This record gives sequence, C-alpha cells and structure tokens, in this order.
Amino acid sequence: SMAVLGKTEEIVPVGSPWFLFFTLETLFQEGYSEDALTILREQWNRMLEKGATSFWETFPGFIGGGHWSRSLCHGWSAAPAYFLSTQVLGVQPVEPGYARIRIAPQPWHLRWARGVVPTPRGPVSVAWVKGDDGKLQIEYDAPAGCVVEVVG
Repeated sequence: SMAVLGKTEEIVPVGSPWFLFFTLETLFQEGYSEDALTILREQWNRMLEKGATSFWETFPGFIGGGHWSRSLCHGWSAAPAYFLSTQVLGVQPVEPGYARIRIAPQPWHLRWARGVVPTPRGPVSVAWVKGDDGKLQIEYDAPAGCVVEVVG
C-alpha cells in the first residue's frame, strides 16, 4: 500500500466510505487492484465486525460517543457492491446502456465468484471459478441483443 510512504502522524484517517470510493476508483484505474481490494476488505469488514447488515455512513468508531455511525443504511457507502461487480465479477459497459458488455474478472486471491449485475437491458449473471492451473472458467448469461466480450 502507498500509505507506508507517509509518516503515521501525517496521514489523515479515513472516516468516510463515500470518499474512499474515489480513492478505490483511482487505484483500480492505475493498476493497483490488489491494494484497492485489500482496502475494500479491511475497511468494510470493520462494519461487518460490528454486526452491520447494510452499508453505514461512516466506519465504526469515527463518530465517537458510543455510536457506530450517523446512519446505519447509507447508499453512498456501497462501494463494495459497485467494485465487486465491475472488478471482481468484471462486468462493465463498453457502450451506453450495456449494448456491448465486457466481462473481465480480476480474481485477486479468490477461487470463485458469482453474482448478478442489473442493467437497463436486464440482468447479467456471471460465475467464474479459478482452476488449479490458474485459468478462469467463466459462465455468463446476458440479455438478448447485448454483445458480450469475455476477457479472462
């Protein structure tokens, strides 16, 4: 992680999952996918450890006063849903409205993943498994009329 380059006392703690979205987006775009996925896992697991069943407005402990967060159901904090769909499952629109779809999974340290991504044309289902040889076996179902490109 790039944070090791700074001094601990100079690093501002991140309390906002919403702001981390932009950090994660930049890390994925610049090829630091493993760092981005590590941040996703470490930061949002903090909510899960406190019993979260939704995305909270802030990470636990940022508010203080015995409260875990201002809002315990906050859509702006749902970065894992977006990045797990677009990066780990690998479903991304290539043309507006998902007329053309690219499926390019990034397995990270996972052995398998499966999910459904809603699109204006209907759901795109993807399931992949990493074989012993490291190659991905990818299955998908996309709405009629969508052109699908699989990279993996």
